[in-house]
Amino acid sequence: MVEFLKGDRKWDLVVLDKPDGKKNWFGTDRNGIIFSIRPQQIAFTVPGDGYNVEDIGKVLSQSTQNRDPELLRVAWEILQEEGKDASVEDIEKMMFSTSSPATKYATHRILSEDVVYFKRKIKKGNAVFEPRKPGQVHKQLEEVEMAKRRAEEEKKRMKAFEAAMKEAILLPREQKPKPEEWRDKDLHGRLEALESMALNVGPAAGPGEERELAEDTLQRMGYEMSNDGAHLLLADIGLWGAYEIPELRRKETFGLGIKSFKEHIQKAAEELIVSTPPDVDQSRRMDLTNMKVLTIDDESTTEIDDGLGFEDLGNGRSRVWVHIADPTRWVHMDTVLEQEARRRSSTLYLPTGSIPMFPRVLSDGPLSLRAGQKCCAFSIGVVVAEDGSIESYDMVPSFISPRYRLTYDDADELLSEQSAMEPELTAIAQVAESRRAYRTRNGAVDITLPETNVKVKNGFREDAEIEVFPLYIDSPSRKLVAELMILAGEVTALAGTEAGIALPYRGQPTPDLPPMEDLLMLPEGPCREIAKRSRMTRSVQSYNGAIRHASLGLAGYCQVSSPIRRYGDMLVHYQMKAYLRGTNAPFNEEELAQVMDYVGSAARESQLLQREVDSFWIAEFFRRQPRDRAYKALLLRWLREDSMLASVLVEEFGIETAVRMKNGHPLGEHISVGVSEANPRAGRLFFEEL
Repeated sequence: MVEFLKGDRKWDLVVLDKPDGKKNWFGTDRNGIIFSIRPQQIAFTVPGDGYNVEDIGKVLSQSTQNRDPELLRVAWEILQEEGKDASVEDIEKMMFSTSSPATKYATHRILSEDVVYFKRKIKKGNAVFEPRKPGQVHKQLEEVEMAKRRAEEEKKRMKAFEAAMKEAILLPREQKPKPEEWRDKDLHGRLEALESMALNVGPAAGPGEERELAEDTLQRMGYEMSNDGAHLLLADIGLWGAYEIPELRRKETFGLGIKSFKEHIQKAAEELIVSTPPDVDQSRRMDLTNMKVLTIDDESTTEIDDGLGFEDLGNGRSRVWVHIADPTRWVHMDTVLEQEARRRSSTLYLPTGSIPMFPRVLSDGPLSLRAGQKCCAFSIGVVVAEDGSIESYDMVPSFISPRYRLTYDDADELLSEQSAMEPELTAIAQVAESRRAYRTRNGAVDITLPETNVKVKNGFREDAEIEVFPLYIDSPSRKLVAELMILAGEVTALAGTEAGIALPYRGQPTPDLPPMEDLLMLPEGPCREIAKRSRMTRSVQSYNGAIRHASLGLAGYCQVSSPIRRYGDMLVHYQMKAYLRGTNAPFNEEELAQVMDYVGSAARESQLLQREVDSFWIAEFFRRQPRDRAYKALLLRWLREDSMLASVLVEEFGIETAVRMKNGHPLGEHISVGVSEANPRAGRLFFEEL
């Protein structure tokens, strides 16, 4: 029978059964668990032989009864006076009147736990114990006493901490302690360990002291010792919100923060407004403040990136203007604000609200095209020929003064009435329609499918209001704005190519669409759109000239119209404006490719985060619905017909999902589905046919 060290500073007794290879042994503990034990793990061999597993409990029980630390003090006094070292057997004789395996093991355990009287040494391969000097013993006793007091204080703090958590759990959310109050409490390190465990990132994500600390807290509070248990406790005490999204919190706690800006970045933004940087393009800016400029956006949009204008040239000719916000007038290259925008890559749009690429004091302030304000802009004026092609274009830094702001609903209403109050809007819509027809003739592929939109109010409260609805980009005003932004992108690609400027030119190979006769055999609507979408090709990028963008029906295209919320668009502004002022562009092809690789990677991470957050709230929305609620769904296509797996569209919410069918149905038929699982924290939402 031997005592062995498990490797995590814990020990156990086992009975060695048989060799495990040349050096190791198999040993069985009192619970019947078998270990492979290396020689260096063995700390003590209990005298005797012929032991079985049942004997382990007897030895432990007898040795515990004999374990009186006071006896060790007596042995120390004797040995200290004699001034010599002693073996376990020597000390056993001084402590006990008889010798047995149990008393030897008791002596070993007392010496193993002693930090006061003896120092352990190895002589000729054997352990011996040197008695400490009286002064050293006195000092060690003081330290032991201090450790006891600290342990008592820790116990009191833990008791108060447990009481505070239990009280917080019972309180309504609005009365729970605020997160900063928890951070100021004693033992807040336990909360940090809980957060690490809940997020599965950091020191408590795997085995170790932090994990043990988190699990001990969960056990004390009666919660499941799991990531979900840690998540639930943190929410129940108010440190986390009622609906905390793990991935978002993970990035905020253990990665680079995204929900707020660091102090020095916020300060740089505020200083920029107080001390306006010089405008290197001021002398070249075209004054277009007399032009009627309209901005059209969602009601909730705060970053106004673009505006539209119309210029009558006479003789039936006209010019449409796309005025784009000019953040590079304020944010110069290689500043902390430019570097932060590059790191973030884009504004993040979440159901609870947006997280901007720039501090809001800038993005919602001087960078935006605000109605009634004189604004710096990057303006693209285009004369569109009768067939929708580009006849000529101008690209200039400018001053504009947006007249007023319209929502998409406002613009739709004006367009439907062909309002005499806004003839420019009607004229722009006509140009947009001719452009759309032009692109269609050139092979553009139009796919009309809904997007699932999620809006959440009071997202950190238990009574959070969740709205899930389909968003179709087929309203007249949305089509108009999209068409004009595509036009600006085409002009930028043409101008950049003609000037030989490195830009992130976007393209798409021609897709192999289903033949028209095959499409006509499918039900009209989403089934046909899905069939087209399944054959679309991946987009590609070039940095040395325009490449064909098949699905847009254009010879070239470059995103340029959203520089406040997309870093890649702002990069295009840096490049094009340098060319217009006759200076070298900041980046050559190779450098631009490197920057865009980084930005593209950051953008993909943001998109993944956005999908995960959307999935959380959508699953939570359906979790709240009655379990027996039925939903109307449209059968889009068979994914694996042999195993009855199909793709359906839950039209009321615009949700496209896979469902295992119970019965065969023709494509385009409506079926009834219900929710089989809605797990927000896992981001799982599954439907089944009813």
